Amino acid sequence: MHAEIHGDGMPVLFLHGAGVAGWIWRQAASEVREAHDNLQTIAVDLPGFGRSAASTYPGADATVAELSDLIRDRGPAVVVGFSLGSQLALRLASLAPDLVRGLVWISGETRPTPFPWATGVGAGAAAALGRVPAFASRQATQAGVPVPLRSEYLSDLRSMRVDSVRRSVDENQRFRAPVTIDRYHGPAVALAGSLERRIVRESADRLPELIPGAAVEVVAGAKHHIPYRFPERVAAATLGVLDADR
Repeated sequence: MHAEIHGDGMPVLFLHGAGVAGWIWRQAASEVREAHDNLQTIAVDLPGFGRSAASTYPGADATVAELSDLIRDRGPAVVVGFSLGSQLALRLASLAPDLVRGLVWISGETRPTPFPWATGVGAGAAAALGRVPAFASRQATQAGVPVPLRSEYLSDLRSMRVDSVRRSVDENQRFRAPVTIDRYHGPAVALAGSLERRIVRESADRLPELIPGAAVEVVAGAKHHIPYRFPERVAAATLGVLDADR
């Protein structure tokens, strides 16, 4: 699993969603490092995506095991996850709470989506069409990818494995919050865009039921693109969790 690592000190692990890669965190991670001394930011490219595209996405259990190995020797991490990444973060906190000192949970879901198989099939078809330049450019516009980041987004579309997209999205849509999340007792904050799907907004509102004391923030005007369209909100939420853990 490729990881872009900067700095030394307390680890902050960033987990992207399906169809993108670790580059979505670049601005937010930079702002976090500038505002807080003694931090190490780790933005991974999950298996099947970005610079880890040569391998197939192996499923949540194997991915969480690999993430656990990545941070185990670095000390407990603040984990920042988006969409699929937020659900991996929740799994990690429930399975290895000793490795997680804080959670920033962005645009995730805590219950299955109706007809998840259809979403997975559609995502796989879109990934295949992403190799067509005109369609890929239209996807970048619809996803709200800023112009400076589009070359990386388009490169990801060309290299990602369709089976990885299909499996990760299908798994994402079938996700149910783990019952063992009550093992985690650290700080947490949920972010959701005001223009995201209803299930995403409702899932954010539910996080305090799963993690008592968790905060919920609605990002006005945001769709499913908070990490790269509103990096300052991600950085502020991450810094808030870091301060709460002191």
